[in-house]
Amino acid sequence: HSGSAASATANASWVTAPTTFGQSAVINVNGTNITFSPPAVQRLDSQATSRGTFNDVAYDSAGRLHHVFYDRDERNLKYAVRNTNGVWSTVQIIDDDDYCGYNADIEIDRYGRPGVAYQDAINGDLRYAYLSPETNTWEVYVVDVPGSTGGYPSLVFSRNGGPVIAYYNKTRGDLRMAIQDVGGWVIQTVDSAGDVGRFPSIQLDPNRPTASKFAIAYEDTTNMDVKWAIQYQAGWRYETVDRSMTIAGGYISLNWYDSGSATDRYKGVATYYDAGKGQLRYAYDTGGIERTLWSSTVIASKKRQGLYSKLFIDNNRPRVFFFDGTNNKAFFLASNKIAGGTWNMADLGSGGREIHYAYRNGSYAYTTLDESNGTLKVKSL
Repeated sequence: HSGSAASATANASWVTAPTTFGQSAVINVNGTNITFSPPAVQRLDSQATSRGTFNDVAYDSAGRLHHVFYDRDERNLKYAVRNTNGVWSTVQIIDDDDYCGYNADIEIDRYGRPGVAYQDAINGDLRYAYLSPETNTWEVYVVDVPGSTGGYPSLVFSRNGGPVIAYYNKTRGDLRMAIQDVGGWVIQTVDSAGDVGRFPSIQLDPNRPTASKFAIAYEDTTNMDVKWAIQYQAGWRYETVDRSMTIAGGYISLNWYDSGSATDRYKGVATYYDAGKGQLRYAYDTGGIERTLWSSTVIASKKRQGLYSKLFIDNNRPRVFFFDGTNNKAFFLASNKIAGGTWNMADLGSGGREIHYAYRNGSYAYTTLDESNGTLKVKSL
């Protein structure tokens, strides 16, 4: 309600004209009062406490924090935004179809508008939703359908502002990429050598700032490796990031660091989980676009440390959020160098499943799911 009273007809008059959000409206019609109750709405508290599971967060350029989460009880995908004054909006439903919203990934386009890639878990389809600036409602697209597809979607926007999604096709065991075009979605297979493509993490290549070229880190389940594919010339070039694991664990997070070199200045850096040893691993490239040369190391190793890892590079210094599955805790790791630095670990308390972060002006917002009480929260660091 806008707060202004509508005009009444000759046989109707206002008893209570709503002037504030959530207030009932009472109208007298032919001597009888009729009460119109406000619709039921959900508003998040200061920590965005919900019954969410899969989720993500992202800041826009104005400093508003956008939050998407899958409601385990209502089995739908929801969205809210926190204004710069710290107050969360009412919750919108993005997709009300049952079990739509798995592995949701939110990004903000160059106009400050959010888009979300996610999976329809019942049908095994890839979906994408976009918040329309005209109607302030969500437009939902079914992107890829045949077989079981749309697993672990990773979303970026192209230089022109169009959504690009990397994801896993389970039926074929392939890594795929979907690009929205004028006539619909263009689907291409990036890698099909064995069972590949789980846990993809896609990034725009910063070495080509005027072109929409991409790099993707992902799991090679057949060989228990982490792989890397980067668009090169007319196709893709493939490298193995780490082949030391006996059981690949996924949870791959890709980013870039500044090497300072005159050519191929920005190089890949990634975190991922070693399921065989229950360790968080960290790898960085010292090669270039012609040929990568990856070095890897263990940065957390106490049993099941490293699930849901999320990597950020802050002034050429790596920062990592991750989940300790043995102790049900979230942790934050920080090093002073890309290579050879000292890693310092901060205990963020109970929770940490489905952890995601958003960075702005030296501080982090991060999500943390604590299954001991079934609550998802957004906190600050």
